Amino acid sequence: MKKIGILSILAIAFIGSFSFDSSNNEEVGKKMPSVMLEDLDGNQINSADITNDGNPIVVSFWATWCKPCRLELNTVAEEFDDLVEETGVKLVAVSIDDERNKSKVRPVVDAAGWDYWCCNC
Repeated sequence: MKKIGILSILAIAFIGSFSFDSSNNEEVGKKMPSVMLEDLDGNQINSADITNDGNPIVVSFWATWCKPCRLELNTVAEEFDDLVEETGVKLVAVSIDDERNKSKVRPVVDAAGWDYWCCNC
């Protein structure tokens, strides 16, 4: 049951991430907006460069102090390997922690054992 709920959330996020221009029947907004992010190793990454070979990309915004956010990411982590196998989904978890809490991001990610890509904005 949990797996169906997670797939439903991912499907809604995926469907909502695309829009269509009915005047010429073209897909619009297929690329993420350009925002500079920093991965857990301190490398600068442009969000527009994140790709997944046509498979869905889900961006989850979270914070170390947000219990519902962490619960959501922990729940997704339980089924993540199966989700990747079934859908090819890529999950990008973006921490919105400020400078005071930024140093807590990696310990939270490591302790939780999240296998998806995490970064700070």
